[in-house]
Amino acid sequence: MVSLRQVRPTIGRIAYRWICATTHMGCGHVEVAFYEERGLVTFYAVRNMARANAARLGCTKMAAGLRLAARHEDALVLTEVSRLLSLAGMKTRQAQPEECLRLALNRRLARGGRLGEVRRRIYRKYEKLHAQMNALNG
Repeated sequence: MVSLRQVRPTIGRIAYRWICATTHMGCGHVEVAFYEERGLVTFYAVRNMARANAARLGCTKMAAGLRLAARHEDALVLTEVSRLLSLAGMKTRQAQPEECLRLALNRRLARGGRLGEVRRRIYRKYEKLHAQMNALNG
């Protein structure tokens, strides 16, 4: 997992520190899930955890201030992380939507009749991200 944080947050520093403390790793704004094998970094998930947690907690004004881009936020983050890793000599790729779904979905967490709905929603998210990455990277 890569955890990213703004150097100059768009909300107050104390509020920013507090909301970043609610993320998985307890310090990031955006988190990127990946695996590395023989020098190839494969991204399979990205999420603006600070914005999602602020919205979940009902802090809608704060959540709006934590958006990094008006459109294609996740794809832009992955593109920039890819660029930085390539400067360090690493190759990167975006996993196919099927692989992202397999790695991201824990069947035990989607109980009852919701599994099909959850699978479709997550798959569409990764399909859209994959298309955006292809469009941004040519």
